[in-house]
Amino acid sequence: MLSLIKELLGVFISAVTVGGIITGFVTKWIDKKFIKPVSVEIKDLRSELKEMEIKRLRSQILTFTGSLHRGVEHTRVEFEDVMRMHDSYDELLKKTNKTNGYVTKEMEYLYKCYENLDTIGKGE
Repeated sequence: MLSLIKELLGVFISAVTVGGIITGFVTKWIDKKFIKPVSVEIKDLRSELKEMEIKRLRSQILTFTGSLHRGVEHTRVEFEDVMRMHDSYDELLKKTNKTNGYVTKEMEYLYKCYENLDTIGKGE
């Protein structure tokens, strides 16, 4: 009886060892075939989303400043909204190691116009 238990225990240990080796190979294969490619895709998508957001914010900022150049009047709330957009835009540019001198120049014009707003009847 004792020899049977020893034999079964030996078979069990061998099976567990082989199972562990097989599990290791399967795990590495799954990682190589599925997890790493998905991780690369996610990284690429994040990069694309940042680029799209940069373009969207840039467009909105330049549309607003273009309207200022054409003499369109805006409320303080509208100005402040664009200022917040610009903060987000700057943050994204820093994260992607980019700069944009044109938007910076236009924001200088925006701040100049903002400082010249009357406080009476301008959306406060």
